[in-house]
Amino acid sequence: MKRIKTAMDNLDRYSLSNVSYDKNGNILSLTRKGHIVANPVSTNSTHFDTMDNLTYTYQANSNKLLKVSDAIVTPSAVQGEFKDDHNQTTPDPTNDYTYDANGNMKTDTNKGITNINYNHLNLPVQISINGMGQTGTITYIYDATGVKMRKTVSTGATTDYAGNYIYENGTLKFFSHPEGYVEPDGTNFDYVYQYKDHLGNIRINYKDISTTSTPILEIIEENNYYPFGLKHRGYNENISGNTNSLAQKFKYNGIELEESLGVNLYEMPFRQYDPAIARWTSIDPVTHFSQSTYNGFDNNPVFWADPSGADVEQITGGSRFTGIDAQNLYTDLVNSMGGSTACDDCKEGTTRQVGKAVCGYGEGCIVYETEYYNSRDGKWLNEADYYESWRTTIRAIGQGAIDVSFLDTYELTDEVKLILYLWAAQAYNYYGGKVPIALGNLNESNIFFDIFAFRGVYTSLTRGIARNATKDGLKPLMLGSTAKEGVSRVNPKNLNEALALEEIMNNPTLGRVMDRLKKGMTDDRWHKKDGWVKMSWNNGGVEIHYLGQWKNGVLKAVDDFKIID
Repeated sequence: MKRIKTAMDNLDRYSLSNVSYDKNGNILSLTRKGHIVANPVSTNSTHFDTMDNLTYTYQANSNKLLKVSDAIVTPSAVQGEFKDDHNQTTPDPTNDYTYDANGNMKTDTNKGITNINYNHLNLPVQISINGMGQTGTITYIYDATGVKMRKTVSTGATTDYAGNYIYENGTLKFFSHPEGYVEPDGTNFDYVYQYKDHLGNIRINYKDISTTSTPILEIIEENNYYPFGLKHRGYNENISGNTNSLAQKFKYNGIELEESLGVNLYEMPFRQYDPAIARWTSIDPVTHFSQSTYNGFDNNPVFWADPSGADVEQITGGSRFTGIDAQNLYTDLVNSMGGSTACDDCKEGTTRQVGKAVCGYGEGCIVYETEYYNSRDGKWLNEADYYESWRTTIRAIGQGAIDVSFLDTYELTDEVKLILYLWAAQAYNYYGGKVPIALGNLNESNIFFDIFAFRGVYTSLTRGIARNATKDGLKPLMLGSTAKEGVSRVNPKNLNEALALEEIMNNPTLGRVMDRLKKGMTDDRWHKKDGWVKMSWNNGGVEIHYLGQWKNGVLKAVDDFKIID
């Protein structure tokens, strides 16, 4: 399973051991060594011993954690380890955690968290704390895509995230650059450089503190971590007065750690992570059926990174593989061992979203790419490669070598089926159903693949949104779902229908207003007073109905195309 079980420190002062799991990968036990006094002295070995001896309890037949008990009680002044509640003197017999209907953690009595409110993206909008010596709230504001824009700590500061520019109480504190970050210094700016390990964890921050032309480099912060991301404490704290408290919140996987009010959670873009217990506070947006949706880094945090909170990344040879690149690497490894990443239940052209990139400080940008399942090879391909894999087939249809019905031998998704039919119609228009005699003079640059136009047609037919036409003044209105009347459909059955559909959508003025409906439409989406009428067009026996909006004798917009049987 490649799950971590032990990790040894060279002096056996910050070691991890006794890590056990259930069948879903939920941690059952974990033992950690560290400092057991508030201000340890490195030469005094008695200041270091077992710091945490944790036992995890789960809801029956569930991955939801109910309780963590610590058999070790350390002085309250000792920071950095797991803190059991119940005054931290005796084990608490009651449960520690509760959840909402989506599986998001609502309360954590060990940290005094009395409630967490989440938005529709399962991102926290407010954390309320009242316990363990802390009282206050932390509130978050996101943009429409879930990128964190502002954070306010009721007992502290307001932080604004403007791309990679980070402000505190309205003052610019730093912005990132490829090798670290830049911070204001009076009327000037200072460069701070960072050393990161193979997982992207920030280990050292250093900068030039010289006031002359001779550089003087000073280490201003050092970080070392247990597996699963808890920072070693008792040494390697801020070791210089030239620190930037906000910039130095970014640590494990290069992500911001919020320690205010004792919360101590990493704020990944998709969810939050607790390094003390090695678990996420919400379920994984990218589900792996073989393991719990709450476990961290596939329980192998020395091999995998997960800076987004969506899916792990592989780091190898000094290069970072994320999203589709990591998936492709995995596919290559599996295939090299004779395996497969085939999806037995997927239709040809089934899509999935895979995280492509993770930006630096505060940018919060996870770039997602659509992958299409190629059932012919049992592989997931990016959009360009997927449709390119059909080019030979489409050319053969256009040249009349095979019939368009060949596409129906595959169980295609509706979107891919329509797009392939439209592409085949385009190829047929070019080749005329014949194999070119002079192949050397063939200019196939005319057979281009316009996925945006083709997908626009699909969107038009399935959601009532006509794509932008190339004619003067014609535009779609995005009015809602398709109205289905009588026996009608949105997908062509053959090449003739695909050709007819493409022709009328590119030239909607070819159609005629249907006399019996000339008085206008009754549907509020296409109201008479706005100039909407039903139109029809017949090409070679293919009957297509659609709606047109006329103003002063000019067709201004079209919508709701469908083929009539």
